[in-house]
Amino acid sequence: MPRNEKLLDAAILTLRAQALGSLGAIEVLLDSAAGIGEHTQFVDEIIKHARILHEAEESSNALSKYLKPPPPAAAPPPQPRDPSPPITEEELMKRSATFRKSPGGKAKAKKDKK
Repeated sequence: MPRNEKLLDAAILTLRAQALGSLGAIEVLLDSAAGIGEHTQFVDEIIKHARILHEAEESSNALSKYLKPPPPAAAPPPQPRDPSPPITEEELMKRSATFRKSPGGKAKAKKDKK
């Protein structure tokens, strides 16, 4: 049964936004005692936002863990080709004019003439 990935992503992002909103509210409460009207509610407000933060994070993680498809597997690295046998100097002399003109090629040519 196909899932609607956009709806799942929207739910996860909404939960993460709620978590960040609660985290921000806790930071405001901790940084500024003037964040709320009465200080008797101060601890209750922190606890309320901590519970919202926890619930939103847990819910978001559960949706991601159980319903998001796993990321696609990486392609396997290319397999090295079987190396061809090394070319001999005689074959190189036949194939390569550049080698024949090189000091090593000239030396090989003189050696072969003898």
